[in-house]
Amino acid sequence: MALSLVTPIVEPNAITQQVNRVITAVRIPRVIQNINVTTSAFTLGAADVTGAASNVALRLTGAAPTTVTLPTVTAMLATVPDPEIGMTWFLAVTNTGSGTVTMTTNTGWTVGGTATVATTTTRWFKVTITSVASATATIDNMFGGIAA
Repeated sequence: MALSLVTPIVEPNAITQQVNRVITAVRIPRVIQNINVTTSAFTLGAADVTGAASNVALRLTGAAPTTVTLPTVTAMLATVPDPEIGMTWFLAVTNTGSGTVTMTTNTGWTVGGTATVATTTTRWFKVTITSVASATATIDNMFGGIAA
C-alpha cells in the first residue's frame, strides 16, 4: 500500500480520543478541587496536589498568613497512576484567607518563580515530574494575581 502525502497516517484527534479512553477507563477526573481550612503552617497531603488528569484546584481558606509545605515528591508519586518523566498537570492555588500564603518545597521539589499567593487571589502552577527513579519534580509559577 502506497502512502499519500495528503492522507494522514493517524486520523485527526485519534490520540486525543485514546487519551480520553484511558482517562475514562481508570476513572481519573479531569479537574478536582481540594479545600483546606488550616490556619497555621502545615504540609499538604499528596492528594492535595494530585488526583486529576489536567487541573487540580486547591482552595486555602485559613484566617491567618501561613506557610504551606508541598508533600514530598515520593509521596506525590505514590498517588499518581503510572507516573512518567514529563507528566504535567496544572495546580491552581486560591487563597481566600486573610493573609498571604507562602508555598515552600519539600524533598524532591524545585520551584520556578514566585511561590506566594496573595489574599483573595489565585496563582497557577505547572507541576512536572522530572524523575520517577529519583523522585523529583518541578513546580513552576505560570501566572498569578487573578482575583479569587
